[in-house]
Amino acid sequence: MFNASFKDFCERNRITQGEWESSDLAWDTLVGIARDHDGHKRELLGAAEYFGRQIQQIDGVHSVRFRVKDTEHLLAKIIRKKLEGREAYDNIDASNYHQIITDLVGVRALHLFKDDCFLIDRGIKAGWHCEQPPVVYVRDGDPKGRLEEAGFEIKDHAAGYRSVHYVVSTQPGRRKIYSEIQVRTIFEEGWAEIDHTVKYPNYSDNEAIVEFLRIFNRLAGAADEMGSYVKGLAESVADMDRQIASIRAEKDDAIRNLESAIAEAQLDKEKNAKYSTALARADTELKKLKASGNKVAVVIPQGDSKSEIKPEDYLAFFSSLGKWIADANRNKVKSLTMGDNFQITAPLRHSTGDFLSFTILDGDAKIPARISGTAIALLDRDRATNDPMGVFEANKDRIRKAAFDMRRMNPTLGLIALGSNNFVSQAKA
Repeated sequence: MFNASFKDFCERNRITQGEWESSDLAWDTLVGIARDHDGHKRELLGAAEYFGRQIQQIDGVHSVRFRVKDTEHLLAKIIRKKLEGREAYDNIDASNYHQIITDLVGVRALHLFKDDCFLIDRGIKAGWHCEQPPVVYVRDGDPKGRLEEAGFEIKDHAAGYRSVHYVVSTQPGRRKIYSEIQVRTIFEEGWAEIDHTVKYPNYSDNEAIVEFLRIFNRLAGAADEMGSYVKGLAESVADMDRQIASIRAEKDDAIRNLESAIAEAQLDKEKNAKYSTALARADTELKKLKASGNKVAVVIPQGDSKSEIKPEDYLAFFSSLGKWIADANRNKVKSLTMGDNFQITAPLRHSTGDFLSFTILDGDAKIPARISGTAIALLDRDRATNDPMGVFEANKDRIRKAAFDMRRMNPTLGLIALGSNNFVSQAKA
């Protein structure tokens, strides 16, 4: 049960005499709140465990943490809110504090990839009625397009926190219990925990600490973006592997059918009708083989029923194949030089996610592409503008060159995704 003295409490929480007097609170009021809170902690812990179990089952949730608010942190929060002039706290006491403060139970749902928050959002709204509209806290400069499309209320957080906040409730007994659910990535959780330990609830305004935490915040954001990029890259690679496997299977089938047709023709060459049929079948299967890749000119002798397939005919086939490979290599060397037939379009104004989407025009081919927000920030390192569309247009030649290099290195990719690593060497230059 709470039994701290006024003096000890103020010293531990760095509350000055001037702040206490400005709060217009009575110590007896806070003691009453503290003892009531302590008396309900078992009930609050049961509610926290209930929310934790339910949220852990939501798709997209990696792990869950929960807690019941520390008693001294609760009292310190009341004092801070009174100093901020929050009207809801004007008449706070032991009878109503649990209706005013909605994070006596706190739950954090952690996820791996940034976009998982939209899947978790659907799960939370399907399980509970939100007591307040969900709020997304972002750092100044973070992309907001998809969050706005999803209908979130968006607020810039001065300290750089990135998370989605929900207020839900349950009522296992006579008293309604509110819980604040915070949804954030694992990287954001790591940064927030360090920031919280250093600054909260006794805020530290040391400039060196604040600047270091600000840098740490940017690194956490970059790590989130890298995680999302790796996920997209893995999906592209898996899709490409499936396509390659399918093409190889089709070619293998065509080759087996061709070999079978030629063998049949050799066995039945003395029978004109069967020989002609076998050759026709061989020709059909060869066309399938050609259609599944680049064209290869193959010569199959078409003589009368008495002629035979001679060794030199096979030599002609492999000679044609060798010529095609040589031509393909020459074309590959030519393709390494970017010409006017390789262009990029302007980005879509309403791109979703932390990137800008655009299209690559490579001759007759059209390939979807995107550039990450971190890459845009790197190109805009002089802070000349905070307009991603403007940064794209101002650096369009550099973006086109980076897209060309990646396209030539990975000609089978179905999506060209440019990140900050594509421009680091340019930035150093």
